[in-house]
Amino acid sequence: MARRAGKGGYVWIGAVNPPDADYDVLGVKSWTLDIDCDALDSTGLDSGGNRNYIAGLIGWKGTIEAVWDTEAATTTEPRELVVGSFFNLFLGVSATAGNLYQRTPATLDGCMITRSSPNVTVDGIVTFTVEFVGNGTLTWPTAG
Repeated sequence: MARRAGKGGYVWIGAVNPPDADYDVLGVKSWTLDIDCDALDSTGLDSGGNRNYIAGLIGWKGTIEAVWDTEAATTTEPRELVVGSFFNLFLGVSATAGNLYQRTPATLDGCMITRSSPNVTVDGIVTFTVEFVGNGTLTWPTAG
């Protein structure tokens, strides 16, 4: 069984052909990706009293939680992830032996940021969470 530790995950934004370190989102603590499909009720009088469904539109959305760092060289704060902006987004589960060029991310082409939420607590570090929705083709990783 090939299990993965979450510590190998990563996020890139904006790059056309990743990997590109200039597009890393630094300080990422976690990311989520929810993929769903509308279930369209196709029940008719001929269904024998049972509901029937067909697949409708497929969509995806997710979140990125990161540490707010205004000194970093690349994207690590909400003002660079503007609500309403569109960009390519690459979400990686792990890297092979730490080699940047062997990463195999799920690719969201044409995502839009829908929410940005800073989080400030008296006993912790400042973080932020952005929410996004997919507006294009979802490509799954092809290898580990």
